[in-house]
Amino acid sequence: MAILTSKPDTATKPDQEDSEFSIAAGRGRDAVNSVGSMASHAAAGVGQLASDAVAGVGHHAENLTSRAGKGLEEIGDSINENGPQRGMMGDATRAIGSTVHSGGEYLKNEKLSGMSDDFAKLVQKNPLTTIAVALGLGWFLSSRFRS
Repeated sequence: MAILTSKPDTATKPDQEDSEFSIAAGRGRDAVNSVGSMASHAAAGVGQLASDAVAGVGHHAENLTSRAGKGLEEIGDSINENGPQRGMMGDATRAIGSTVHSGGEYLKNEKLSGMSDDFAKLVQKNPLTTIAVALGLGWFLSSRFRS
């Protein structure tokens, strides 16, 4: 006795396989594009955060310099008010007080960015003097740290 078994038709049509493959490939491309887009946005966000952090540090340094300048102005005023007022000591006190006050005013108004610009101009205007000062300072520091 022969048993007849029927095999289910598991073979699909070639057009249907191509269509399913095309749909899956399209979804894969969409997923890859979506991940790439997300990575791009994340990288841009991280870059912006880093830029903001650096700008924040620079801004904070500028504020600290301005506050230090204001403090120096007050010290200069205090020297002028509380020091001797007459004679040679009074003249020296006023000179020191006004110099400290002027330095504080410069710091308060120019901040770090203005100071660096002024320093760059000074170096450009006096390159040989700058080199001589740098060499002298280097020699002095090396002799101090050697012993």
